[in-house]
Parts: sequence; structure tokens; C-alpha cells
Amino acid sequence: MNTFRELAHDSFFSAIVHLAPRFANVFVFIVIGRLAGPAQAGIFALATTYLLIFTTLMRGLDDLTIREVSRQPDLARNYLANFLLLRLALSGALYGVLVLVVRNIFAYPPGTSTPIIILTLSLVPDSLGYVALGVMLGSQRFKVPAVILSFATLVKFGGGAIIAIEGGSLAQIAWMWFAGSLISMALMMIYAINRLGWIRPGEWTDWTPLRDIWQATAPFLLITILTTIESQTDTLVLSNLHNEAEVGFYNAATTLAYSLALISQAYRLSVYPMMARFSAQTPDRLSRLNDQSLRYLGMLVLPMGVGLFLLAPQIVELVYGSRFQPTALVLRLLSPVLVFMFLNVPSARVMLVKDHQGMNTLFLFFSAVLNIGLNLTFDPRLGAQGAAFARLCSFSLNFLLTYLFVKYLLLPSNLLGLLSRPLLATLGMSGIVWILRGQFVLMTIIAGVISYCVILWFVGGITQEDLNMLRSALMRRKGQPAAE
Repeated sequence: MNTFRELAHDSFFSAIVHLAPRFANVFVFIVIGRLAGPAQAGIFALATTYLLIFTTLMRGLDDLTIREVSRQPDLARNYLANFLLLRLALSGALYGVLVLVVRNIFAYPPGTSTPIIILTLSLVPDSLGYVALGVMLGSQRFKVPAVILSFATLVKFGGGAIIAIEGGSLAQIAWMWFAGSLISMALMMIYAINRLGWIRPGEWTDWTPLRDIWQATAPFLLITILTTIESQTDTLVLSNLHNEAEVGFYNAATTLAYSLALISQAYRLSVYPMMARFSAQTPDRLSRLNDQSLRYLGMLVLPMGVGLFLLAPQIVELVYGSRFQPTALVLRLLSPVLVFMFLNVPSARVMLVKDHQGMNTLFLFFSAVLNIGLNLTFDPRLGAQGAAFARLCSFSLNFLLTYLFVKYLLLPSNLLGLLSRPLLATLGMSGIVWILRGQFVLMTIIAGVISYCVILWFVGGITQEDLNMLRSALMRRKGQPAAE
């Protein structure tokens, strides 16, 4: 399978891996917002934010698992045993800290704290399930994990939506969330053991694989800890300075923007093992893959970011209703963040496969400090808009530092040259979207997509090589022979 087909195949199922859990979060949030209003939606968003924070604190171990299994697939079962024990201990300790923070430090009222404590109990099964998922992704097995996560999402979304429609409490929705996490963990472990075989008693106590890479563990953990601080500080600050409705307005905007960002995260999962393999075996192919990734991600995100900025009021009205109109300006401030998130994926992965996770950590530290400082400065007066401005500044700083480090020290690239034609097509599309902005928003979006594709074709943004690779991938999918 050539690089393009391999990426296309893995990215499709990787997108499901990333989108499926987010699907439940997004749609239950929307259902609660439309039925119960911004305040109840804000409490649910706060609960899922705490779960995301404490889960993501350990997510660096997943990235490390994927990298090492990609490099040494014969040790996959050993890494599974090592990281299961490590994650079990860490997740149990972190849940205790979480309960302490919610009940005693921030001292939320019972109507807020109870759903948070119940829903975040999912931290333990989620953490163990992610270990098995990381081992499978490191082995470039995406299909079955995608199916498992989709099924667990149906449990969370279906059960949560039914409870909300029937007038049930947030605590009941939280218990349904925990049940979905347990199902996901159980199925993921069954699949991993089926592929790798049962872990032998001696392998549970053999820490040699983890001991060999222990020096990389701290930077990987620090990367995700700083990422979490940088990306979730805003919600926590808002929850302590403003009411639940302000949290609801802000999370309504981040839900829309970062649902689109999951496309880039899906690509990140699929390209990461390939980059690790190229870096170790064929370094010249890594440079080409980096340029391809920047161009393809740029082609996707530029029209998304501009369209989100121009149509923010109409999109908010369509999804959440008139009670969420303060979300529109927040969404406009976040739309450039979407661009930085997409374009940062290749550079950040290159730094990891080139063993520069220490510099990656330093860049995240700078952006996290900036984010916290700006949140504390602007959130008291501007609320959700101040939080969005802080996130825009911190994400842009992280992107610039990461891209420039890779460009000048690791893999030279010309971002403006790679994106010049998509930029022209986006400019033409924006004029059409602006003219049609008063029409029904879905029709305007369709017109924008069609105009962007047509203009991109005419300015040469879609090359013959792109078409050949796409044709090759489609032929392979249909079972026809295709030239490698």
C-alpha cells in the first residue's frame, strides 16, 4: 500500500476513533442546551471538561505507547502490561485528587458537583481503554477500535439524549456516561488480548521495556499536562469568576470549533506511526510527508476557518437556538485557532519522532503561561470573549514556535508556498459566502464548499498527482489493481 492510500485508509478509521467519543459529548451538550438552557449545559460542559483534563494528563503515555509499538511491534504485549499497571495506579490517584478539588477547593454547589463526580468516574475505565487503544494504533490497527468506540458512543449519546428528553437529571446522564466508558474499556481489552495473546504472569512484573524508555516518559507526560493546562484553563477560570451560563456560552463555541478540529486529530493519529517509521528507516520520505501533510491540512482548514468566522451567528442560531447568541462572537474569535490547530499537527509530530519532545514541552510551557496570564487578565471583565482571546494568542504562539523550530532546524519547508493556491481559493469563496450570508445557512455552506473546490481546481491547487493518488486509492478500495 503506498503512502497516500495508507494515510487515507488509516485517516478514515482514525477520524472515527476521534470523532466517535466527541460525538456523544457534542450532541448531548446540544440536547441539554436546547431543552434545559445555558446553565444546565454549562454544568455538563464543566463535568466533561474535568474528565478531559484528568484523562489528558496521562495522554502523553498514549503517544509514547504508539511511538514505541510502531518502532518495536514485537514488544507490544509487554508495553500493554507495563502501561496498564501504570495507568491504573495513576487514574485512581487522579480521581481522588479530582474529587478533592471539586468538593473542597472549588466547593461547587451539590447540583454542580454531583454530576461532575459521577461522570468523571469514567476516568479509570477510559484510561485503561486508552492503553489498549494506543497499542492497537501503534500496530496501525484502526478499524476495530473505531467500531468499538462508535458502539460505546451510541450508548452514551442514545442513553444521555433519552434521559434529557424525558426530563431526567444530569446525575442520571452522568451514570450513563460511566456505563459507556466501561463497555468501551471491556471491548478494547478483549480485542487487544485477542490480537496479542494473554499477558503471562511474568510479563506483569517485567518492567524492562518501560525502564528502557523511562527518560522519554517525563517529557511526554509534561507535553500533555501543559497541553491540558493551556487548553482547559479558560473553562475553569470562567466557572469560578462567572455563572454556569457563561461557561455554557463559551463551551458552545468550543464545541463547534473543536468538533471540526477533530479531523486534524484523526490525521495526527494516522500519520504519527508512519512518521515514526520513516524517521527510523527512510528519513528522506519524512520530509516529503511533512510537506504533503501541511498542504492537505491547509487545504481543509482555510475554508473552514473563514466560513466559521463569516457565518458564526447563523451557525449558532441553527445549532443552539436564540438563547445562545452571545456564543457567536466567541466563535469568531476561535475560528483562527482552528487554522493553527490543523497546521500544527505535522510539525508537532516531527518533533516527537525526531526525539525533540523536550523542546516541544518548552514551547507548550510558554503558551500555557501566556494562556493563564491572559485568562486571569481578561476573563473577569470580558468573560467568554476574554477566554477566547487568550486561547487565540496562546495557540498562535505555540504554532509559530513549533513550525519555525522544525522549518529551520529539522525539515525545511515553505508554508506560504504550499498554501498559496488554497489561500486564493479561500479568498474567492469568502466573497461568495459573504454575498449569500443572509440565506439559509446550510445552503450558504454548500455554495461555499462548491465554489472553493471549483476555484481551487482552476488555480491549480489540485494537482494531477493528487488526482492520480486519489484514483489509485479508490481503485484499491474496489479491489482493482493499481500501480504502486
